[in-house]
Amino acid sequence: MKDTRLYLVNGVMMTLSFFVLRVVFNWWLFYTRFIAQRAAFLQQPIWMRWFYYFLYPTNLSLQLLWFKKIIDGVLKLLGVGSGKGGKAN
Repeated sequence: MKDTRLYLVNGVMMTLSFFVLRVVFNWWLFYTRFIAQRAAFLQQPIWMRWFYYFLYPTNLSLQLLWFKKIIDGVLKLLGVGSGKGGKAN
């Protein structure tokens, strides 16, 4: 069923939704928590700030890693990438 148009549309829609709901949303969280609300953030206890300093970059890096893997899969499906699943020769 990987050769159907519905499979391709599903993959592209999942990629777009992952980008918006995970990548863009995490960058928005980073901006609002660390930059826009800087004064309120600095009023948090030091242990909580260090916790955020560790968790936000870790979470964002995981989202970017997974998004890269999704993009690689979509490109392979479209025949642009390399590998067994690509449509290119």
